[in-house]
Amino acid sequence: MTIYFPTDRGHFDEKNIIHADLKRSIVLYGPCRPTKIEFSTSPDGSGHPRKFSSEFYFKTVRSGVRIPRLWLCYSVVLDCVYCETCWLFASRLEQFKNNWIVGINDWHHIGEKIIVHEISKQHIQAVELRNIWSQNKTIDSQLETQINKE
Repeated sequence: MTIYFPTDRGHFDEKNIIHADLKRSIVLYGPCRPTKIEFSTSPDGSGHPRKFSSEFYFKTVRSGVRIPRLWLCYSVVLDCVYCETCWLFASRLEQFKNNWIVGINDWHHIGEKIIVHEISKQHIQAVELRNIWSQNKTIDSQLETQINKE
């Protein structure tokens, strides 16, 4: 991965993302979260110019503590935000919504859209799967361990 913003979703074909080695490389390299770029501006429905801000990478709780939203990424290639966790781990079956995988570039009320996504069932299940996967407790890794023992 030698390209600028190598984990940018825009560099990958959706069909290739099922390979565990590719997922592992993306996760190990880290999310695509550029901060020192000029985010592009686009008009909202009423014609007001809007753009993404790197401040959205963080959630501020009531106590004032800023917590990073590690799932939230910005694609420089596609000019949109997306959920890395859902892109890599969300089930593509029942009640699947691909807007946070394909990416969102409608900046109007983006803060609300982020909040709605991070409490959605699809996102929570993807986070749970990512946690299991990162602990190397997936069925594939268990089978691999068993095969290596034999």
